[in-house]
Amino acid sequence: MNRNSSFFAVESLLSLCKKLYNHFNADIIETDQYCIYQPTAEPSWYCRTHIWNNEPGREKELANFFGKLCREEKSPRLLSFTQEEVTSALPLALQAAGFSPYRRQMGMLIELPPDYSCHNNSNVIRVGSERIDEWAETCSASFDKPSMSKIMRTLVQDPTCLFYAYLQDGAIAATSITSLQPGNAGIHEVGTLQEYRGRGFCKALFTRSFVDAAKLGYHLVSLQASALGEPVYRSMGMQAVSQVVTYEYQA
Repeated sequence: MNRNSSFFAVESLLSLCKKLYNHFNADIIETDQYCIYQPTAEPSWYCRTHIWNNEPGREKELANFFGKLCREEKSPRLLSFTQEEVTSALPLALQAAGFSPYRRQMGMLIELPPDYSCHNNSNVIRVGSERIDEWAETCSASFDKPSMSKIMRTLVQDPTCLFYAYLQDGAIAATSITSLQPGNAGIHEVGTLQEYRGRGFCKALFTRSFVDAAKLGYHLVSLQASALGEPVYRSMGMQAVSQVVTYEYQA
């Protein structure tokens, strides 16, 4: 696989999927064209198939293959790809095979200078096992999605997953994860409770993540941004490099 900008923009997400599945001893299928992170007893955003690339003229065949796997419950119902890495005919083939657009994100990167430093906000803390359930509930409420406490209890044990929280009156009001893999520190699950949005909590979390990443020798930082979050991340110096597209099997 080419380690280009599009790859780096999604590498951290897929690395986090793989870490999670390794902890659950779940099956991971990898080929030159796609990887499948099989469902566990705890289905989540991290259950997915990701297409690296596809052969021109065989889009229908590939889409039908993934549709069949979904019907047989042999693969997750979420399927993603970076728009720049696949043919333009693939999205239409996926829709014909029973997949519907689910989410579109912007893959973003920043290269930190070797001497990067910044003042850390004292309200930002590292979170360990003792507060991970509170962290998970805040994260789930921020995104209005089911609780992932069991998954996060697993990931917080991984030394390459750094959990952060912004405290407001002693309670966790905003969340983020920095997932480390060689050469790339990916930021995930950046969420703020609705009543605290617009106060700069996310920027404070990002600053702490950048500082800690630089101290650990990581100078490339990536994330997948929603339309709502993209302007905030641009203001932090991150640059858009690719479109990360996710479909869901509906048939």
